[in-house]
Amino acid sequence: MPKNSFQDFVKINKIKNIKKEEILKDIERPKINIPLKEELIVEKKSKSKHTLWFVALASIVFLFFAISFIFSRAVVLVNPKTKNVILNENLSAVKDSSATGLSFDLVVISGEKSKEVQGGAVQDVASKAQGSVLIYNASIISQTLSQGTKLEGSNGKIYKTLSKIVVPKMKNDNTPGSMEVMIEGSEAGVEYNSDPMDFKILAFKGTAKDAKFFGRSKGPITGGLKGNLSQVSDTDKAAAIQDLTSSLQDELFKKVTDQIPNGYLLFKNAGFLNIDDTSVGVNPTEGLVPINIKGTFYGFIFNEKEIIQKIIA
Repeated sequence: MPKNSFQDFVKINKIKNIKKEEILKDIERPKINIPLKEELIVEKKSKSKHTLWFVALASIVFLFFAISFIFSRAVVLVNPKTKNVILNENLSAVKDSSATGLSFDLVVISGEKSKEVQGGAVQDVASKAQGSVLIYNASIISQTLSQGTKLEGSNGKIYKTLSKIVVPKMKNDNTPGSMEVMIEGSEAGVEYNSDPMDFKILAFKGTAKDAKFFGRSKGPITGGLKGNLSQVSDTDKAAAIQDLTSSLQDELFKKVTDQIPNGYLLFKNAGFLNIDDTSVGVNPTEGLVPINIKGTFYGFIFNEKEIIQKIIA
């Protein structure tokens, strides 16, 4: 077995020493690093817990606001159950009644409509103006006026009554008695046509009765014609007036419906149209002839609550 030299012994010692130092270093290093690693782990665990609590709190706050927003408003759909009921009962109402029961109010509105209708052949025409007049009697004795009694209009023209009438005497409250009568112009011609005007009884002029009797037309005096003119046939005239009447009634009914106060009802058939005046124009040629009507609509409106209570009573 060979012997080791001194140099070899030194090398071996050096190697042994180096290994010993390295081993010591390896042994000591964990002792130094272990506390550092524990601090890092504790710090990380602490930060993770804080983050987790923050996220949890934020989630709860977000959930609270989300629920609050969802329930801040609600839409409720109600489908009422309806049933048609046939009402077979006569109901009576009194105008402006304060007593318990059904009352009604009256609404009045006027209007006019016109249209043009093709006229017929030109022909010689002569017709007298006509209208309705109320004769008033302010005396204490009734007065008989025979057919053909002459009336002088405020336009200076003379008209005649078309029937015999008896004008009643003045009432106890000093209100003059009155009677309506139809009149016509004493001659044919458009000059006898007139807007509403006053009348005097021609035979009473210059007597004591002159101040006691007077007349007023209920509407315009129309229909006076004379000359070669084109007129509308009776059939076309009647059809045009019927069409205008229906149109005017629908128009006035809508106007009344738009104006009635809340809580009141106007039924379709709870009203009527009164034609105040009908005028048919003329044309000197075979052209279009104007036809015009004026009317007043009377509507009966009812309180909605009173109607309901009357039905269910």
